Amino acid sequence: MTETRGFERSSSGTRRLASGTAYVVLTTELAPKPDKKTGQIPTEEEQARWQRVRPIMNELLQGAGLVTVAEDKVHVTGLKGPLEKGWQEKVAAFAARIPLEVQGTHNGHAPTCAVPPTR
Repeated sequence: MTETRGFERSSSGTRRLASGTAYVVLTTELAPKPDKKTGQIPTEEEQARWQRVRPIMNELLQGAGLVTVAEDKVHVTGLKGPLEKGWQEKVAAFAARIPLEVQGTHNGHAPTCAVPPTR
């Protein structure tokens, strides 16, 4: 395999991220709601039974040799939103936790992952 800017190219010409490449995961998840009978919020373990996106993503990415740098979630209050109050600050704090070398500044390239999306 030949390597170009963090990608490996196989002899068949397909490209994939090089083993050891760092990644971050930020997902949206449905906010936990109190149980109607007991009024208690589900524990983290109980919530993990319903929230499977991050474990599946991590399994696939780590299986390809990538390395987790940061992981977090933003809650949505309903199936179609809106996002939880203060989500912008939560995302900004998440981005601030990402080391600069992961953002791309160590190799002379502009940061590629800690930039707010444009609409």
